[in-house]
Amino acid sequence: ILFSCNDIYKSAFARIYLGTNVTVRGRTVYYSDGGSHEVHSQLPSWLSFMSGSTSGITASALTYPLDVARTRLSGQLKTKDSGGLIRTLMKMGRTEGPRAYFKGIGPTLLGALPYEGIKFLCF
Repeated sequence: ILFSCNDIYKSAFARIYLGTNVTVRGRTVYYSDGGSHEVHSQLPSWLSFMSGSTSGITASALTYPLDVARTRLSGQLKTKDSGGLIRTLMKMGRTEGPRAYFKGIGPTLLGALPYEGIKFLCF
């Protein structure tokens, strides 16, 4: 999820920054200068940081409900009631509502923002 989102966001930010005819491969961007030939250059560092941060937030938000359920399962004793990941997710939604899946997500997103941004900046 993380690397796919990074590629999507990197292309989107490059299109906003450089124009519509942009192809991004790694940290190299290929774009048309209005003529018939392509120009290629390195992506600006801030663009790599932004796409990495945004993809980290997206990946964390998409997988966070699984982390919450895993944490709840690890705190339970082996009983008849603990039926695994799917049953835990269903029980959470039924008893606590959909907001239960994202309890405590704020600090996780605040941590993912600089971590993933710096990781993709250096990558």
